[in-house]
Amino acid sequence: KRRDKAAALLARTEAMHFVDGGNGIEPGAFLASERVLEALSQAASRAGCAQSRLPPLHLVVHSSPYMLTSPKAPWIPVERKAFVEGLRKWGLEVKVIEYFAQEEPSINRHFQVLEYLRVPAAHSGAAVLNAEPEILKPGR
Repeated sequence: KRRDKAAALLARTEAMHFVDGGNGIEPGAFLASERVLEALSQAASRAGCAQSRLPPLHLVVHSSPYMLTSPKAPWIPVERKAFVEGLRKWGLEVKVIEYFAQEEPSINRHFQVLEYLRVPAAHSGAAVLNAEPEILKPGR
């Protein structure tokens, strides 16, 4: 029953944005289990098929240099890479956005990501950012 509820929720989901997948305390912040990735893949394939009236599932991972280089959480870039590669292995399209990629890592800039992130109510397939394009760089 719980699995059915989760599947129903995923079927109605248009977009998932992962904003700072790290909790700064211990590994395991990114959803990397095969079961979770498979469920996301199934939801996306149902939504994107020709017979479906559901929009395709859009996945976006947001990160900052601080998140990816912090010595306090060296597992974060490894987990993020595994998460993104796992999504792609299951055939999912994922957009990776790195904010302030040309700047030195900074905790202040890290939290500024929340100021620049704008996700519209009716998702258009990509994050709408309230920022100058030069501070953004496509993900790794």
